[in-house]
Amino acid sequence: MTDPVQQAAKPFRPLSRRVVAWALLYSTLVTLLMTAVLIGVDYHEERTAALDQLRFAAASYRKSLANSLWDLDMAAVRLQMDGLASFPMVGHAVLTTTIGQNVHAHKRSTALLLDHGSEHDPADSLSWREPLVSPFNPDLVVGHLHLYVDRPAFLHHIETGAMRILTGEAIKGLVLCLLIAWLIGRLVTRHLSHMAAQVAQLHPTALGQGLGLQRHERRHEDELDQLCGAFNQLNRQLAEYIDNKRTMEDELRQHRDRLSEMVGERTRSLERLRGFHGLIIRVLTRFINLPPGHANEAVDHGLSAFGDYFGARRCLLYTYNMEAHGFTVANAWPPLNDDSDWKGSFLSDDVLPRRMLADRRTRVWLCGDRKSNPEDLLPALLGCDAYTAVGVEVKGNTVGLLCLAGRAILQENENATLLELAARVSANMLDHKAAQMTLLDTQQALQKANRELHSLSRHDSLTGLANRRHFDEMKEVEFRRAIRADSPLSVLMVDIDEFKRYNDNYGHAQGDRCLQALAELLTPLFNRAGELLARLGGEEFVVLLPNTGPEQAQVLAERIREATWDAHIPHESSNVADRVTVSVGVACLKHGLHQDFDSLLQDADLALYRAKNGRNRTVLAE
Repeated sequence: MTDPVQQAAKPFRPLSRRVVAWALLYSTLVTLLMTAVLIGVDYHEERTAALDQLRFAAASYRKSLANSLWDLDMAAVRLQMDGLASFPMVGHAVLTTTIGQNVHAHKRSTALLLDHGSEHDPADSLSWREPLVSPFNPDLVVGHLHLYVDRPAFLHHIETGAMRILTGEAIKGLVLCLLIAWLIGRLVTRHLSHMAAQVAQLHPTALGQGLGLQRHERRHEDELDQLCGAFNQLNRQLAEYIDNKRTMEDELRQHRDRLSEMVGERTRSLERLRGFHGLIIRVLTRFINLPPGHANEAVDHGLSAFGDYFGARRCLLYTYNMEAHGFTVANAWPPLNDDSDWKGSFLSDDVLPRRMLADRRTRVWLCGDRKSNPEDLLPALLGCDAYTAVGVEVKGNTVGLLCLAGRAILQENENATLLELAARVSANMLDHKAAQMTLLDTQQALQKANRELHSLSRHDSLTGLANRRHFDEMKEVEFRRAIRADSPLSVLMVDIDEFKRYNDNYGHAQGDRCLQALAELLTPLFNRAGELLARLGGEEFVVLLPNTGPEQAQVLAERIREATWDAHIPHESSNVADRVTVSVGVACLKHGLHQDFDSLLQDADLALYRAKNGRNRTVLAE
């Protein structure tokens, strides 16, 4: 927004000068445009007239030139061509015979142009060409006549017409410009200057005076009348505003002293409130990023701050116990750890006023001392002469009490508002404490569920052995360790013989119990560090044996087979024996041959396939 001082510092330039400048520019542009249009029209008319002159000249000499050419009288032809060149607008005439002769005739001005090397273009639009026919045979052409316009004369006509048009249009534009400038100055700028002079004479003490225009009375209004009327209305409104302002200043002056006293009192109150707000912020800051299990410490810190601020001997935070029918101390300052038998730690409904018990949704404010009310039992329970208890509300329900022991604050006291704020903060502290306890319980339950989920994801739900996922994780670790340390690694593939017949004969439930019995049977055999017994699926098991060579792996495979045989698990439908038997394939890591664990496991699987050809035996991969 432009500063009025800067606007006043600008030099003055009359509006009429700008009007004249724009009118001149407009008239100049219109003059040039109209001149160009009229010159174009004049050029077209002059061109048409020039071509008419050429056609007329050609028509005048056509017959005589044709007779002279037929008679081969070239002297007469040249004489006639000179006469043809003397016609108006004919600058150059050329006669071409059928035998290739050319006869030229031209005016002096055109001859000078031809001497300087300016030849006429045969395709010149300002020319006329027509054939000459024999007077005795109309079908016989004896020559061609080509007439060219006298360009200097043609251009002189064009220039003369252009200057005439330009002069006329310029005079009209200048007259129009001066007329517009005179009308603007007469009808507008003169009155605007008069209005500006009257406005410049106005000052605050002369407001309300009307602004008038020096012109004759008319039956209609225009924009100047509207501007004058709007200014007069604004002038009146401004005068009324100044009067109102003076009245308001007088009233403000009367209230200023009283307001100063009120501001001082309010400032002192705000200082107390600001100090208490700082205390509240420090109390609530303790709850930001509060470590787990430290909610009680943060609540005790808040109670100590409240007790110290209000000058109480004790600051207690009670919560209501529905089963005990009374209020129990949740937190206290100073702590009650060394005074566990203190009788004020529980306030039963019997010692509380009946009006408080009637409706717990009512704002609770208890205040008293022994001198004014000897029948009040709370001072004796709290071990003090005076007390103040304010209800701690959550969603309109009194869920606790904030109690100041040794300090009595009436509801009309200036500290009552601060104490109510402390009660609301105490409600927030209780919420934070309950939320943190709930969060801790939730975290513990989540950690337990995660441990159970982790165990379920890595162990077979039927047998309790490691599942394929756990086996896939450990096989790569042990394989890389064996390759890096150049140590032995063996794998046992175990499969129950004729297990499909077992399920068909005893049922799938009994088949599951058979798998569980076999898992319990094999688990004690592999309890060394690193050894892993896993169920791959169905009746197929696998054993991962780090640091185990072929001989020891063969021995462990035989132990599996013998332990299964000695368990005497009945299998009447088996073609091998009357009990459950297993076949075991053994494969050992061959450094340089096995590039990954899958190739080693494939060798164990091939050995198992060979073992199952005879069943109830162990086979070592070749």
